[in-house]
Amino acid sequence: MRSLENILLLQIVKHSDNYLYQIERYRVIERAELYLVLRNKVMSYTKLVIDGHVHYYNCYDPERFFDAAITNLEISFRSNNSKEGNLQKILLFTEGKEHNNFSRFKNNGIRGHNFGFENTKEGCSLILTKNSEPHCFILAGRQIVTQEKLEILSLASTHKIEDGLPAKEVVTTLLDRKEITVLPWGVGKWFFKRGKTIKKIVKEYHSPYLFIGDNGARPSFWPTPKLYDISKEFGVRVVSGSDPLPFSEDTCRVGTFGFTIEGRVSVDKPAESFRNILLSNKGSITLFGNRDNARQFLRRQLKHRLNKFKLLQNLKP
Repeated sequence: MRSLENILLLQIVKHSDNYLYQIERYRVIERAELYLVLRNKVMSYTKLVIDGHVHYYNCYDPERFFDAAITNLEISFRSNNSKEGNLQKILLFTEGKEHNNFSRFKNNGIRGHNFGFENTKEGCSLILTKNSEPHCFILAGRQIVTQEKLEILSLASTHKIEDGLPAKEVVTTLLDRKEITVLPWGVGKWFFKRGKTIKKIVKEYHSPYLFIGDNGARPSFWPTPKLYDISKEFGVRVVSGSDPLPFSEDTCRVGTFGFTIEGRVSVDKPAESFRNILLSNKGSITLFGNRDNARQFLRRQLKHRLNKFKLLQNLKP
């Protein structure tokens, strides 16, 4: 149902002799209705369901990827929560130096038959639409690879930091900017010297902007890292995400792992809202998702490493 304001706009269009003026007016009406639909939905949301570690690779089919994101976030949350209610879905992109797909989404460089993107009043956020209906917020973010070959995530931000810097320098820079900074779990990356580096950061930095990251890549047989307990002692909370790998079989993995928090998101500034909600929810982060079994884990890791080897071989002169 159209609002009174939109009905009045339609009357203006109908009585306009300028065809281009009419087209522009219809576009204004369409965007106004989209905004009103989303705003009305957001006002009733109490749960934010979030995939906190998202990658989009060129080998993915965009239609399948975003369909999976919308569906999986809904299913993942419902299967782990008995309470009914409305949800607001959020994808937190964490792109490496070789990828900038968020900008491609923003500039309509990647589109599908049924989905599209609407801008907000922020440079680091978008609204994902399907069949012209708003379904999800997409927030930009970066993944930095440090000198120690550790990964550090910067969420809801478009600021870039070069790879190859020491981990402590990267963390210091991000926290000085008051950016949401995540130290994500990785296969074998929290052992020995690198594990000590992570532990030292957790113990030394007393910042509400610092988080530990769990993800769906950690299989069911892998014990909970001791760093999780240590981080809890020092007030460093855990967030999580799916962390899909760069092969087509992982296209639909997005949204299968993540976390929920409570709050309401501004349609105009969802990234700012997300940061404020995350920082204000001191103890109510709930993780969701099912982990890989041993067979699934080994298969994905083997394929990932074979792809890396092939890439290195192709780069040789």
